[in-house]
Amino acid sequence: MRSGVRRIAAGQFSERLGSLGDSEFNELAKDFNRMSAQLDEVYRDLERKVAQKSRELVASERLASVGYLAAGVAHEINNPLNIISGFAELSLKKLGEEHPLAGIERSGKMNATPSGEDDTIRTLQIIRDEAFRCKEITSRLLSLSRPGGGRRIPVSVADVVRVVAEMVAGHHVSEGRRVEIDVNGDALLVFGDDAELKQVVLNLTVNALQSVKFDTGLVRIHALRTEQSIELHVTDNGRGMTCDTIERVFEPFYTLGMPGSSRGVGLGLSISRAIIEAHEGSIRAESDGLGHGSRFVVALPAITDAEISSVHAATGADACR
Repeated sequence: MRSGVRRIAAGQFSERLGSLGDSEFNELAKDFNRMSAQLDEVYRDLERKVAQKSRELVASERLASVGYLAAGVAHEINNPLNIISGFAELSLKKLGEEHPLAGIERSGKMNATPSGEDDTIRTLQIIRDEAFRCKEITSRLLSLSRPGGGRRIPVSVADVVRVVAEMVAGHHVSEGRRVEIDVNGDALLVFGDDAELKQVVLNLTVNALQSVKFDTGLVRIHALRTEQSIELHVTDNGRGMTCDTIERVFEPFYTLGMPGSSRGVGLGLSISRAIIEAHEGSIRAESDGLGHGSRFVVALPAITDAEISSVHAATGADACR
């Protein structure tokens, strides 16, 4: 009994005391074994938590280093982006002057014009808007490493999904692959930053498209409301993930591209997680294993009916001023 107690005191919580003959000592040994089992469970739970927090700390530090890098190169990146967006704006302006009935606006609304011109105008608008979005991304990388509370307004997750589906339709990665969206029903409103949430959905969708095969690839984006959250599910029928990949998939610079495809730098998912956590939400990866596809689930706090009413009241009050 003495040697068993010493081993447990040394941290060997899996140690158990055997039968000691005397009934009173046996009861003492049973109580001691129950205590050891509880200590063993607490110790293992602490080990898991320490390992998880260590991984999160490493991820946070690596993302912070990306922020410092972005701060250093933002100027050089923004220069060509300014040129791209400027020429897109100039082209849109010229098209508007040549076709005054086109009604070209920043909102993207157009009146009746030939379909070929419609396509050209819409393409230029996407080029312009994506150039602006790239500039926003470079300026936000620093803040993503230290998530803060920016200005949050009501955002429709359904609208975000529809816009992203339209964007990826013109992306080369969607060639030979299908994207299905299911966002019917409620308004699916959350408080957030529209551009940041669009970035998350776009990252998840493009990643899913890159993981599926040509001709048979399918990506499904489904948004729904639960009791207190708006959930977004991005599911694919691609290669799937191992347990190790699921554990590491949100680490900065971790990437696992499809054979023959170009790999990114492995920042999309870590940036997406930082955005969602800054929105007081959560994101997780799921898979039934290799060959069984993957699913990413985003959960964000839903706007309550009372909050919607207060927003409408505030908007109405502002309009009367």
